[in-house]
Amino acid sequence: MYKSCQIMNTSSDDEHYEYQKYLYRKKEWPGYKKVGKFNDVAILIQEIYRLIPFIHGSFYKFHPLNMPYIMVGQIEIVGIIIKVIKKKMCYDLIVNDGTGAITVIKKIHNLESEQNERKRIDEKHKRLAKAAFLGKKWQRHDSMTEPLPIRFPKVRPDIEYDSEIPLRYRAYLEHKWYEEVNHGLLGKPIELYDYVHVKGFIQLNFEQYPAPEKEISFEDICVANPYIVASRGNFELINEYDYNKKMLEIMNNVKKRYKRPE
Repeated sequence: MYKSCQIMNTSSDDEHYEYQKYLYRKKEWPGYKKVGKFNDVAILIQEIYRLIPFIHGSFYKFHPLNMPYIMVGQIEIVGIIIKVIKKKMCYDLIVNDGTGAITVIKKIHNLESEQNERKRIDEKHKRLAKAAFLGKKWQRHDSMTEPLPIRFPKVRPDIEYDSEIPLRYRAYLEHKWYEEVNHGLLGKPIELYDYVHVKGFIQLNFEQYPAPEKEISFEDICVANPYIVASRGNFELINEYDYNKKMLEIMNNVKKRYKRPE
């Protein structure tokens, strides 16, 4: 009886060992098709921590487990800001998408350019409101082809109207402004619990440890923390509806990547 138990345990150990070898050989994204040298990917934050880092030239690059021929380029995430640290040149933002959290670096001068763009759009729509009054444009507006809204947008511009301009035509003008400033979010100061849509590149922070220059060892991976540097013009605040819509798109892409060919 003892002998048979030993055989049973040995068999179980062998099966476990073979299964572990299988896991190490298994491709992370069996359903993913390579599209070029660098592959831009919409991704969940948890997946970032499963990517394998390596050194390519003088840069850190990443590939999925057991798929070194797929070099991940720019990544795309959505999430909710759960921490904001403002530094001299940038914002350090902790972003969480429900699967994990990661630091996102956004340069301050990028936000300043967005705020300048917001001011330009605001001034343009003030001129449009004045031109609408001078030209009595509401009298010639074709409501059949472009119906006038019955409500003002949730976020409104600082525009003074002449009392002659009807309320519904004012709402029409403000909805045009609302669309142009990304639902009022363009140039908005970054705050806790904002929804964000980010495209950027993954970098590695080795904290107090020396950064590897030729190759990345297992020990390096254990101490490194990945973070994202947002690309210029690719960090935007979004509303809850767009966040849910984009998250659904990412989830559908995740399913395709992990689905094994039949």
